[in-house]
Amino acid sequence: MPENSSSSNQHSYSRSLSNSMQSRYSDYENELFELLSLSNRHTVNSYIRMSELSNYLDEFSRQSRWNEKDDAELNALIVQYTSLREESMQSINNRAQILLLGVTAISALIGGSLTIQDPQSSRILIYSIFSGAIPLVFIFVLFVWAGEAMRAQRVGYFLTAEMEARINRKLGRFIMNWESALWSGILPRDEIFGPSMMSLAVLGFLATVSPWLGIILCGRQNIPSIQIILAVLIPYLFLALSALYIVANLKRLKNNPVVRSVFLRDVREHRNNQSQQRRHSRRSR
Repeated sequence: MPENSSSSNQHSYSRSLSNSMQSRYSDYENELFELLSLSNRHTVNSYIRMSELSNYLDEFSRQSRWNEKDDAELNALIVQYTSLREESMQSINNRAQILLLGVTAISALIGGSLTIQDPQSSRILIYSIFSGAIPLVFIFVLFVWAGEAMRAQRVGYFLTAEMEARINRKLGRFIMNWESALWSGILPRDEIFGPSMMSLAVLGFLATVSPWLGIILCGRQNIPSIQIILAVLIPYLFLALSALYIVANLKRLKNNPVVRSVFLRDVREHRNNQSQQRRHSRRSR
């Protein structure tokens, strides 16, 4: 009799423990399902929490129904994700190639100008190189580099806010997380102090000092003041305008600390604009 009572108590305890674990599993699964919602604003803490919940649920995963429609949807998402990742990598390669092209072009221009036998009698040519060609090459490199960087940022945000979010939502786990880790700041990016940015800064420094190098090469003592002013003022004007353009679009190169679906964001902004227009029309009446 005591053995039967002990066995019954152990069975009751096991069943209670199983129910408790099942309840906890269900709570965690519901919490993760809510966090994976595309309507949520994702931050560093939410990504960390999704990772913790996914690890726990993987240990106590259960069989779920999955059909051919789910397979087709997941395959379509993965194909688009792969295509966008390739576009992102192509953008990185394009930035490296344009920097290499800029370094080669500026080096060739400087090297060719140093072979001029009589710099003073070839002032126009030297001014054209140091006050015209070198700054223009840098401006071209700067615009192409910035365009590719903006393109990569746009693709990266879409991968984070849409592709990874939709795949994770479909799987019910926080599995696709590379871009999420980069955009949330969990993993550092190298755009600010990385080799690409430092190479661009070196080219910018060469373009800034190149007009003065041309003046020194021609011999400053024998050059009229008006020529010195024009040789410096004109390239600096173009460089300043280029810098203002980059600064004005700098926000397009920064990470957004809050990640949210681009489509839901557009819908929200559209509704806000409509409500503002309605309020404005009511006031005008």
